[in-house]
Amino acid sequence: MSNNTLQQAIQSVLSQLPSPLASSFPPLDELFDPLLRYWKLLQRWNATIKLTGAKTLEDYASRHIADSIVGWWNIAEATPGQHILDVGSGAGFPAIPLALLRSDLAWTLVESHSRRAAFLRQVKRELQIQDMTIVASRVTGTPDREDLLNNYDMMVFRAVAPEQILPIAHHYLNEEGRVVYWGTPAFEPPDVPHFSDPEKLPYKLPSSEEFCLYSFTRSTQD
Repeated sequence: MSNNTLQQAIQSVLSQLPSPLASSFPPLDELFDPLLRYWKLLQRWNATIKLTGAKTLEDYASRHIADSIVGWWNIAEATPGQHILDVGSGAGFPAIPLALLRSDLAWTLVESHSRRAAFLRQVKRELQIQDMTIVASRVTGTPDREDLLNNYDMMVFRAVAPEQILPIAHHYLNEEGRVVYWGTPAFEPPDVPHFSDPEKLPYKLPSSEEFCLYSFTRSTQD
């Protein structure tokens, strides 16, 4: 039953991706075990610190896993070895599910709350995610002071205010870098220096909630 819950949630969003990307998705059977172990860790840690409001496996699958999986739109064609920066990682969404899909990428998760960062380190150990770095810091536009790089290939963020991140994102990216933001259809992308107008991918979660993925690329006039 648990596998069916995860499978249905993931397939509901995969069906909304462009067909070449959906067809390149890894076999779902490979995801079930690590995602269920991830859920058990969340339940255990949620008893002492606030990580997620998901109370059931259905909530976890439909609201967090499915929502993270939409990021396949951006990471499916990433070159092995590229560096991805996840800002405000919290409980690990979207980075942990995406790292399970692309373990050949180098993942850096930034979380300012020290106990949440400790949880992320536990997830990394339990799920044996090799190329992942957890940084307990706050992103302020000064990567050299935050133990971060200034040439990531992609920055992703889901639960952080875009007006806080987008104006400083270029300090962390290389010249061809991209920013991916999990937002709502009502979000009005600002005219951000250093970035072109974003590509958009509207989607619905199994709960019928509507969201939109925004992908900003470095401007050629940067």
